[in-house]
Amino acid sequence: MVAEWAGRSKPDEREWAEALSPVTAGPVVAGDVELWSVELDRGCGDPDGISLLSAPERARAARIRREGDRRRYVASHLWLRRLLAGRLGLELDRIEYRTGEAGKPELSWPASSGLRFSMSRSGGLALYAFGTGREVGVDVEECRSDTDLAALEDRFLSPGEQAALSRLHGPARRDAFYRTWARKEAFLKAVGVGLSVAWDAIDTTGDVVRLERDLGRVNMGQQPWALSDLEVGAPYAAAVSVEGGLGAARLLVRQAGASTDA
Repeated sequence: MVAEWAGRSKPDEREWAEALSPVTAGPVVAGDVELWSVELDRGCGDPDGISLLSAPERARAARIRREGDRRRYVASHLWLRRLLAGRLGLELDRIEYRTGEAGKPELSWPASSGLRFSMSRSGGLALYAFGTGREVGVDVEECRSDTDLAALEDRFLSPGEQAALSRLHGPARRDAFYRTWARKEAFLKAVGVGLSVAWDAIDTTGDVVRLERDLGRVNMGQQPWALSDLEVGAPYAAAVSVEGGLGAARLLVRQAGASTDA
């Protein structure tokens, strides 16, 4: 196994074993959603364990010019394998997953586990969501002050979402915009649809997603799609979308390296 540790000393044997080992946690009750947050620049959470990634992932990493961005990309996908391995009781190199046309990942092997998952990365933070027997989607966005929000609001937000933001100003409006954007992305990741649909027809102002007109490729099924904001700390906004109402289900949020649930 070959790995490069550019910009830092080679890890000792203990660090290496930890960085490439499955990550486990307590059992998740059926219907619950398990979420993990990972700071990609901390400690040995970002080794260039690129040999463990799939050929498409390695090719994507090779196209990233900035070293810091490349390391974060590799680290985020390595963490996905660690978390999947812990859930499935497998070694990292046994995990096989594919990415659909719209970028939604799903297990190729073992395909019969019923495990559903989603990942998102922005800046130095990655989020992962896992569920059993129903689809999940998660998104995190770094709140930037240099974004032309007015143009994005007109193009991507529903009338209800625009009305909600119109009552806010300054940083509060910026943060609310990014929360809304994260909710939309989380839903679209959960249903496996990319950016080609009309975002302004998707309303996320409530606890469940509402479509204001038929979008064709978006198959809502018979169950509602629940939405929940996630508190992951500034300067980020994050949300998760789950097939079916949450009801009494818990959202189990864990931070990599922590031993307790948040």
